[in-house]
Amino acid sequence: MSFNRIRILGITFLLFISFSVRAHLADSVIQCLYVDSLSHTYTALSPGETSFLLSGKKMYEVAHIDGTFPSDVEKHVERGIWCHPVKLLSAIDCVVAEAGEESWTLTDARRFSYDFHSARFEFDKNGLQITRRDVIAEDAPALYIVLQIANTRRKTRHLSLTFTFHTDIRPSARCSKLLQDEHELTVRSHEANVVVGNRTGALVVGNGNVPCRYEQRGSQVKVEYQLDVPPHGEAVSFPLLIVGNNQGNSNEAEAEHGRLLARSAEIVSEKSEYYHRQLFQGVSFRCSDNRLSDAFYCAKANVLLNTCDHSPYVKRPFVRAGVPVYPRLFGTDFCFSVRGLLAGGFAPLVRSTLLTMGEYAREHLRAPHEISSDGVLLGWDHIQITPQWIAACLDYYAWSLDSDFLHEVYPLCRKLLDDVQAHADSDGDGFPEGHGLMEESEFKADWEELSSASYLYTALRAVACMAELEGDRADARACRRRANDYQHRFNDIWWNREEAIWNGAFTADGKPRPYHFWNVVFPQKSGVAIASRGNEAMERIARHWVNDAWGMVGRYTPGRDQSQEGVGIVHNNLCATSAFSYGKGDLGWQLLKLTTQSVFDLQHSCLGLFPECQPGLCSNISQLWSYATFMESIFMGLAGIIPSVEEGIINIHPFFPDELSFVSVDRMQVGSELISLKWVRKKSDRISLEVGYTGDTRRIKFSDDLKKTIDCRVYKI
Repeated sequence: MSFNRIRILGITFLLFISFSVRAHLADSVIQCLYVDSLSHTYTALSPGETSFLLSGKKMYEVAHIDGTFPSDVEKHVERGIWCHPVKLLSAIDCVVAEAGEESWTLTDARRFSYDFHSARFEFDKNGLQITRRDVIAEDAPALYIVLQIANTRRKTRHLSLTFTFHTDIRPSARCSKLLQDEHELTVRSHEANVVVGNRTGALVVGNGNVPCRYEQRGSQVKVEYQLDVPPHGEAVSFPLLIVGNNQGNSNEAEAEHGRLLARSAEIVSEKSEYYHRQLFQGVSFRCSDNRLSDAFYCAKANVLLNTCDHSPYVKRPFVRAGVPVYPRLFGTDFCFSVRGLLAGGFAPLVRSTLLTMGEYAREHLRAPHEISSDGVLLGWDHIQITPQWIAACLDYYAWSLDSDFLHEVYPLCRKLLDDVQAHADSDGDGFPEGHGLMEESEFKADWEELSSASYLYTALRAVACMAELEGDRADARACRRRANDYQHRFNDIWWNREEAIWNGAFTADGKPRPYHFWNVVFPQKSGVAIASRGNEAMERIARHWVNDAWGMVGRYTPGRDQSQEGVGIVHNNLCATSAFSYGKGDLGWQLLKLTTQSVFDLQHSCLGLFPECQPGLCSNISQLWSYATFMESIFMGLAGIIPSVEEGIINIHPFFPDELSFVSVDRMQVGSELISLKWVRKKSDRISLEVGYTGDTRRIKFSDDLKKTIDCRVYKI
């Protein structure tokens, strides 16, 4: 073959590659996650329909990174712009027009930058360079949109900016208190603003300065502005403020709009400062694996993004289960997340959410499964949530030492525990009946499920400890005996000797069903498993339930290749914490690293968000029990900081992966005291571990095995 022919083929190949890349880029957006205190800026080439989340306590926006909004086909998927429990907008379109040029809709962003508290889109066309920045106020139902428009040509441009607001003012489909009927939409202008509303909700749009004209076509409201942009790249700023109301009070929304408009720059600055303070001035975590360190701060940011205030419908702030499918309070998701939230420094949020659940539990003697956005109990049919809530109350006390809280909830915890044992056990075998965590068609309402059986033991132990703390020593002793008897019977009855793993359920007629779901980790996680059974189960889980690509699969199917099967993030994290507690540190470390992929490496996910699962598309782009249990895995697993109320100490038992040279935790709060931990691998490969504590250092306990193998020191801060 001649040189020229080789050269021609080479050029043809390069042109083909170039064309392919351009074709791919045409439907893709460069994502950039930039937070100034993270170790790195993360970038990814992602499809334009990848969703992002911006949020304050009273409003959120779920849209796409190319500037478009998701289609609103399924009413239960709550995307667009919400002032919960009321939806305001399905989409906002902005069209740029000028004489002699083709109109341009800002839905083709080529770069998307995200720092959790704001989102930035970059557009470039017809000699115009436009950036759009969205920020949602933290404590008000307000979205700030700011366009920066630069004209690269040599003469002034006279532009028309037309915003089309696709209104959809209605309550969440899961609401039962608010009216679901369609209401007539009213639109009016007032002092350069446009006011839109019905009996359910309202919104006000405008910047208070630039005159506008509006036009209504059904549910669409078009608002047009005129703008002159000077030549030679000098940027012009065009701000827009959208304020919502979730009670149909347009006058109140107008008043709020006026107050916030006067403080726009201040509120945007406060939002940035709030996120920086919450992320980096509380408990900190660093290690020699920068991705893991950064993923931790992303997890804290996810907590901020999902802290919400649905007043006046729900009395207290709480943390929702997931966006956009579960933006409500779910009992199971929250209870699994309590330890991670506490370790991550969110004790007030945990307290508020526990007390909210407690109010519903008092009324029905069952902890709630789901509470609607308008504060209505949607179900308490998951029996395991009640013992989980009891255990979560003690977890909160262990980290907060809040005796007022303990005094308030202890009588309710006792009452709930007694009622579950008396009225959810028709066959009298000691194990509760009813739907548990595994929402699978195989499981029936009159079956006994593994998660419920596991956490009843944790509740027994928790109530025994509460009784001791409240001075009820006789009840404490009685409850401990019940817990010990229960543990013995559980390990005898629920263990499948042939398969060396736990049965997943027992049918109404007492037949065991293995099923091989990921609930096989719950006996270890809850503490009901005795050491020998727990170790054997963890060995089997590591062999069959965990793959090297993504982590712990939802269900082990013998004979099927599951080496590339996707997983739920919560599976990984709960398995990781169990692995660390059973001395399987290598497995825990493997799962921690695999979970980190979900934050930075998934093509269809927004950088920095913890989705429901990996690697495929998920129902929730930010899921509570994905990021909260990740924090638990880091602090109580990898760092090994475990407060023990029963012993009155803080146990320290880190794991030391060969891949890490150091781990550092600072400003962790336990009660009113602070604790810091740092271990370093020396050149001799000997590890030095130091723990600082502001309280009585005698409360800090290293295991004898740990003191034999590394250099341990505790000091007074």
